[in-house]
Amino acid sequence: MEAKPWLGQGLRFGLALWLIGSLGVYLVYFSVQQMPADLVARQVAFGLIESLLLGAVVAATYRA
Repeated sequence: MEAKPWLGQGLRFGLALWLIGSLGVYLVYFSVQQMPADLVARQVAFGLIESLLLGAVVAATYRA
């Protein structure tokens, strides 16, 4: 935790979680299971939004 605005830190945390946790899974789905590219693109986009929101919630909870 740094002395910076909590929202920016939360969004950065959410982005890191998405890069580490979700993006690789969706790329494996695309390459191994041969899912359609538009479906995988939507999963990646909605997964990013979800991770950013969760990161903001965690930061808002932790800023106390």
